[in-house]
Amino acid sequence: YALSRCDRVAALRKLPAEIKPVVMRIMASYAFEDYARSAASKKQCPCCYGEKFIESIVFTNKVQYPDGKPPVWAKCTKGVYPSYWEEWKKVREVVKVACPECGGKGEVSTACKDCRGRGVAIHREESVKRGMPVIRDCQRCGGRGYERLPSTEAFNAICEVTNQITRASWEKTVKKFYDALVTRFDIEEAWAERQLKKVTR
Repeated sequence: YALSRCDRVAALRKLPAEIKPVVMRIMASYAFEDYARSAASKKQCPCCYGEKFIESIVFTNKVQYPDGKPPVWAKCTKGVYPSYWEEWKKVREVVKVACPECGGKGEVSTACKDCRGRGVAIHREESVKRGMPVIRDCQRCGGRGYERLPSTEAFNAICEVTNQITRASWEKTVKKFYDALVTRFDIEEAWAERQLKKVTR
């Protein structure tokens, strides 16, 4: 579908014949990922990139013995202590710790952080005025209950394949084509539901 419609967009029409199918595949896959998202979906953690751990710099106090470890007699000689041979230093180390963003799971929920996937939130100002809870569509996610996949991710993926689509052309024309691909999935889903209802009547 994307290949049959892409020539309507000048920036996509000018792509070389060997690059165009690759770009269309990238756009279609990102469009499907956006369409298939829900409040229950998971995505790769943006902090640890799915690794579950991040590197952190810590300072620990470590004992060193510059003149060698204390002799055995130091423990039993009055007025002499093994600590005389010790030298404490702060040592800088890089250690792996569980990612604080995902809690070591490697993935995070796509559910909206404001409404937690419900799609609705309390209108605080109206609630105070009326003296009772007033519910409205979540302003952050628009009532969907989840965050949409940023179109910039699709653009960045395309930039790894070709540099012929600039940021300006993406924003002006190509992004509209990308959004149309996402909408196409909704149209096809609605058509499939209608056909299913006809068959199961």
